Amino acid sequence: MKFMGYEKQLQKIDQILQKTASKNEVADTQVRIYSGKLGVDYRFASKTPRPYHSASIGKVFVVVLLLKMLNEQRLSLDQPIHELLDAKDLQELFVANGKDHSKEVTIRQLAMHTSGINDYFESKSSSESSFIDQIISEPEHFWTPDELLDFTRKYQKAVACPGEKFFYSDTGYILLGKILEKVSGISYGELLSKYIFKPLGMNDSYLHGYSSSTISKTMAPLFVSGVDVSEMQSLSCDWSGGGVVTTTDDLLLFQTALHQGKLGDLIFEQAGFPNKFRRGIHYGFGMMELHFNEFFFLLIGMPLLKGHIGITSTHMFYDNVNDVHFIMNFGSDKRTVESFRTLIKIIQTLNIKG
Repeated sequence: MKFMGYEKQLQKIDQILQKTASKNEVADTQVRIYSGKLGVDYRFASKTPRPYHSASIGKVFVVVLLLKMLNEQRLSLDQPIHELLDAKDLQELFVANGKDHSKEVTIRQLAMHTSGINDYFESKSSSESSFIDQIISEPEHFWTPDELLDFTRKYQKAVACPGEKFFYSDTGYILLGKILEKVSGISYGELLSKYIFKPLGMNDSYLHGYSSSTISKTMAPLFVSGVDVSEMQSLSCDWSGGGVVTTTDDLLLFQTALHQGKLGDLIFEQAGFPNKFRRGIHYGFGMMELHFNEFFFLLIGMPLLKGHIGITSTHMFYDNVNDVHFIMNFGSDKRTVESFRTLIKIIQTLNIKG
């Protein structure tokens, strides 16, 4: 723990996290706070730190790679996706009001969740069991990207015409992963390694189920609906929607490079955050912005944080006003509210304002 005038605050944060972790002993609680401006370099781990599944934080990696391909002139963000994908990939995914809209959908719309495509992971479907139930009941099943698309194709319908509304979709990000592979000529896992992991020294990060050199590494427990799925083959269900296994230190490297412009232009900020994911969580080009005052009016004045969350209570956020990074893993989909309350307590304890 490093600090410059923040000894008491970080000691209090330590007490908060120890109390929080003691109530959830089966799940790992990992927190990383860093600010060069404030002189804070803080780590907390309730157990021996292990790489953990970062879930939908992985969507930020997808849009970074899209920008890399844009800079290499391999694609444009407003390019229709039918120009890059086979017709069979898009079949029946964008049928709304009796019309197939697949030729109208752009890369930008997929990235901003405005393409109208449904979401295989959390949305309702006509299947007898939800997708999450299938992950748990079929632990040995290895989900391929095509099978993930097939789930939406078979059991779900488009929610709108392209550009009509915001609807968060993992299915859309699977299509983005396939586009990245098509324009680059290499696998999505190789893209992550070539453009992000290796250049930034993210030595403990990998794409779960697709990296032969690291697949045998033990990751931290990952609880979905009360079941630890960390060792299940069915955890392959995320891929480019959020299959990155990483550490708090590695995500700090990534987020620092991102906001220093080392990974390309910050189109995330240029695009703004025009849509609402949930109350208090706004969405833009593959990134979220937290508005704490919308959670509760007394939280007015807290900083706007930019980054992403994952379904298993993972957080990666940056406060650009105070130059503070917040990376957290609570390792369970049942700890989401708890993780946000903890984040708020940390910010209040540091006494930083927007």
